[in-house]
Amino acid sequence: MSFGPLSGSPQKTVEKQVETDIEGALNESSDEFEGEYSLTGSGLRVEPSIEIEDATTEWGEVTEEQTEIVTTMTIRNDNPFPIPTPAFAGGVEMNGESLVDWQAGEVRVLDGEGNEVLGEEALIPPNEAEERTFVAEMDNENVSVWFPTHVDSGQPAGEPGVEFTDMVITAQLALNINGERLTIPTGGQAFACEFDLTTAIFVEQEEGMNAQGCGLTEFEQPREQLEAVGAVIDLDDGVLP
Repeated sequence: MSFGPLSGSPQKTVEKQVETDIEGALNESSDEFEGEYSLTGSGLRVEPSIEIEDATTEWGEVTEEQTEIVTTMTIRNDNPFPIPTPAFAGGVEMNGESLVDWQAGEVRVLDGEGNEVLGEEALIPPNEAEERTFVAEMDNENVSVWFPTHVDSGQPAGEPGVEFTDMVITAQLALNINGERLTIPTGGQAFACEFDLTTAIFVEQEEGMNAQGCGLTEFEQPREQLEAVGAVIDLDDGVLP
């Protein structure tokens, strides 16, 4: 059984490829990052700010064992000092089962030319905009854990026989400047976007992926994860004009 680039092995053998727009849901969720954000309490005379533009997500390389989730965005630094590339963490939950859950230290970061960057290499210079690509990996075995919940006659409750999945995508960017944390979205939260997925594998019904909207959820990245990817920087007024 395959779902786009994903495959699983349910107990009942069915030779059928099911088209789902999980990639489209991931891409739609990444739109939430776009905007301008600022940090107060850094101790700098110029309040640090960061702008995210053109955020997209798509499938990357697919093997039998793993599937890449590739998120690309332009990060604009209009400050008179460098800022680190934010740490990127998040996950995808399907009917309460984790399809993928990544911490910042598990994510490869690439520049606009496709080179892997880390620490000082990933700093975004003053008054510059640079492209960054974040590559997370999903264990394809997780599809086999989720799929039985999708075709369970109790999903959703009260509608036996419906092939249904409640999918929730969460994601956060975070960086530390002078000991103060800036998260995107702000307030130490993450974007949480919900989608309903229905298929018609064993039953006759309308199939598709329907967006239910995006909100916020509490989400904290451990400081050591930010340090692992160089998303922590200490500046003083000496870097300012």
